[in-house]
Amino acid sequence: EFMGTFQTDVRTLTSPSRKLKVLPLPSGAPSSFTGAVGHFDLSAKLDNQDVKTNEAVTYTLTVSGAGNMQLLQKPELRLPSTVEVFPPKMTENYSLRNGVQTGSVSYEFILIPRAPGVLSLPAYEYSYFDPQAKGYKTLRSEAFELNVQADSTQAPTSVAGTISKEDVQYLGQDIRHIYVGEILLQPA
Repeated sequence: EFMGTFQTDVRTLTSPSRKLKVLPLPSGAPSSFTGAVGHFDLSAKLDNQDVKTNEAVTYTLTVSGAGNMQLLQKPELRLPSTVEVFPPKMTENYSLRNGVQTGSVSYEFILIPRAPGVLSLPAYEYSYFDPQAKGYKTLRSEAFELNVQADSTQAPTSVAGTISKEDVQYLGQDIRHIYVGEILLQPA
């Protein structure tokens, strides 16, 4: 053979056994607890607080700290039906330090307000179990006020006379509002 010969040798290796004492989580977990164990921080930011209807706004939630970072679940935002919310872009940044996983996970949501007025983005609540304190901790992000002005360049949106875009329920990823503005077509 070009690089010489080789031989396969099967060996069984064993390591010393270790005993782990796994304690169950205590009862009384908050409703916002999703299984995170460690020590975490929560931050939120909004890229713009003054927008016009149908303009996109980026809302970012970041969870950072030390613990079981891969078990963090995607946040569920509870916003009025006048706001279209797209699935978040998730950015993960993990490292292992002294046998403990640390890092951050950011969720970047695109929000599109469809009606003018003052829109309140409530504080997001995140709970985790802190093994050092032997108890649950709940974090709250900052709440935001979004000032939405009517876009004067677009005609009022209505479908079938009395049903507005806000009356149509967003039932998943496959249903979108029908564009009812003017479309200019020209012969080729």
